[in-house]
Amino acid sequence: MTETKNTFQKSDRRKRRLRVFLINATAILGAFSLFGLLGFVSKKQKNTVCWSVEITVAPVKGESFIDEKDLQKSVFIANDSIVGKKISEVDIAGIYHRVMTNPFVRQANVFTTVDGRCIVNATQRMPIARILNADGSGFYLDSEGFTVPLSHLHTARVPIFTGYLNEKQTKMPVVGVFTDSLQRASSKLDDIFQFVQYINENEFIKAQVEHVYIDDRGNFEIIPRVGNHRISIGKVENLDQKFKKLMAFYANVLNNRDLNIYRKINLEFDGQVVCVK
Repeated sequence: MTETKNTFQKSDRRKRRLRVFLINATAILGAFSLFGLLGFVSKKQKNTVCWSVEITVAPVKGESFIDEKDLQKSVFIANDSIVGKKISEVDIAGIYHRVMTNPFVRQANVFTTVDGRCIVNATQRMPIARILNADGSGFYLDSEGFTVPLSHLHTARVPIFTGYLNEKQTKMPVVGVFTDSLQRASSKLDDIFQFVQYINENEFIKAQVEHVYIDDRGNFEIIPRVGNHRISIGKVENLDQKFKKLMAFYANVLNNRDLNIYRKINLEFDGQVVCVK
């Protein structure tokens, strides 16, 4: 009985050693095959000539503010002789950096393929507000706080901010630029960004806010989409309390009287809504 058991154990150990050997041999063979394939691809790619440049721009919520033609200039300035050049010599980093200089490009992915194509995929920034300065100049503010020029292709359906504004486009997001109190006092972009971020969290308020006027003291006044009144919120602070008062006021007025009898709704005062008929 003991001899049979030992024979069985020896046979089991041989099988396990054989299994480990086969696994290791397969792994080594696979590694050599992979290195060989990579070497073959690398050698082939070095000799492959680029015959096509393919540029795609993903729309933002179905809207396009730049197109492939806008990026073509950046791509070919970065490397004028892309087509006809060996794939291994295409300056992918140069193309990427040139594409990223377009202020409407949020991110880009540039790569080459084994069959000789140069692929450029770009995603756009998403405007959330339109700034219209007193001198008539303007630009967009995007969802990450970056300033973006107006597009020749499409006009974004976002709230428009007018009034005593003399804002400039910046290369950095407004939250990072206007950290100093003096800088914040000289610009309203940070306040506008905070305001739009807040209203975008509430679909009803977002649908109402079409136009915002900013006076010489930096007070915000909403010109709503529905109604003949204006809504004064003052400074961009305590927005949650102010808009809760507005929602409560709307709920009461819409049930009991005509909203159009009011010319102005003031939310600046604590615990109350002051209206002018």
